[in-house]
Amino acid sequence: MKFKKLTVICAILSGLLLGSSAMTVVPATTYAASNDKQVTIYLTRHGETTGNVMQRVQGSSDFPLTKNGITVANDLGYGLKGIKFKHAYTGNLTRQEVTAQQALKYSANPNTKITTTPMLREGGYGSFEGDSIEADNQKIANVYGYQDGKQFQQATGKDYWNKLQDAYHKLDMDNSQNTKLAKSDRAESSA
Repeated sequence: MKFKKLTVICAILSGLLLGSSAMTVVPATTYAASNDKQVTIYLTRHGETTGNVMQRVQGSSDFPLTKNGITVANDLGYGLKGIKFKHAYTGNLTRQEVTAQQALKYSANPNTKITTTPMLREGGYGSFEGDSIEADNQKIANVYGYQDGKQFQQATGKDYWNKLQDAYHKLDMDNSQNTKLAKSDRAESSA
């Protein structure tokens, strides 16, 4: 199979609950094994959402971008101007799709094909979706024996997001929210 040089942009959420409206584009270059053709992949977080502004847990919940979030996605596009994208991939949440569309539009790549897939959406938080982040911080910290959410985040460092996801999973499987949510709709584990 012959590989051509390929540049891809993905509107993937890496922040999950961060709430930041700033975006970072991380170009990662790798080489196709068969003939050493370069492949560059750009990963970015979505723009600010209404859930971010309201400090709400938003894994698989479909909170839309705010006006500021759209502006940041547009600015991302301006920053990528001059790069020709062959294809884009995004999760199936509105915030992911709109971020990809706006970034491509303002980077002069409006006709770039976008593949939307649920395989790139954020992990679900089950019965915790839409909860106040602040209210859940103590519950999450308690799963691991920390005093509070800040101590938990500082102590777990780069493992924070996986441990956070696993804490939501444990709490939801234990039905700590006392809901009738089916087990298949409860919080996913980091695995």
